[in-house]
Formats: sequence, C-alpha cells, structure tokens
Amino acid sequence: MGVPGLLPGLRSDTLWVLVVMRYGLVSGALCLFVYELLRSYPVTLDASTWCSGYGFAALAILAAIVLYAFRFSLGGRPFLASSRLDD
Repeated sequence: MGVPGLLPGLRSDTLWVLVVMRYGLVSGALCLFVYELLRSYPVTLDASTWCSGYGFAALAILAAIVLYAFRFSLGGRPFLASSRLDD
C-alpha cells in the first residue's frame, strides 16, 4: 500500500479530529454523516443519467439538515428582522 495510499485517509481523519476538537461531538458526527452520504450516493448535475435521482435525494437530505440547523440556530428570532442599529 505504501505512503501514497495512506495520505487520503490521514487527510480525512485529520479533518474529523479538527472538527471534533473545535466544534464538538455532534458536529463531528454530522461531518461523518455528510461524508458517508456524499460518498455513498453518486451526485451528478446531469439529470439524464440513471443515478441522478439518488444524488438529488442525497442533496435534498443534506439541504433539509442545513435548513433545520439554520432555523434552530436563530433561537425563535425572525429570519429577516429589522435592524437594531436604529435604537
């Protein structure tokens, strides 16, 4: 196998450890989930291929997670609130 075969694994493991150390275990678990999701399903923008439905479904799942996390991060505040600079 040699050193060139170890470099991609080392790179992804290093990224995962940095995410876990900086942002926490939940973010690390989500990082692994997104990695496996994008690795498992063929993501293509060519809608005429036979596998495009699987890729679009994977992207839809990812978009739903991102939108839910964004809405949760607002903490009940409205998405487009008036600026507080006028106060």
